[in-house]
Amino acid sequence: MAARLVSRCGAVRAAPHSGPLASCRRWSGASTDTVYDVVVSGGGLVGAAMACALGYDIHFHDKKILLLEAGPKKVLEKLSETYSNRVSSISPGSATLLSSVGRLLRGPDNV
Repeated sequence: MAARLVSRCGAVRAAPHSGPLASCRRWSGASTDTVYDVVVSGGGLVGAAMACALGYDIHFHDKKILLLEAGPKKVLEKLSETYSNRVSSISPGSATLLSSVGRLLRGPDNV
């Protein structure tokens, strides 16, 4: 299934897992006539989790899902003067959701 989605988005490489999500990077300065059923705007923690959850949902198995990230990959040029060990704060409900999505990504044999 990953290969099918890769071919749909014109990807250059497939994700290492065999789930419905594939990794692709595509830059375009011109409009394209590709139509998607669902567009998730923002590839952060929430957007990536949503796209992954939709990709595994039985109601979306035949839908084209686009995870849209506007900016280029951020490069850290200079370390901050102050240190903070807080990366993100995840509520118990969000942790449960992300855990279930993670189990899906690893496959049924690794639950």
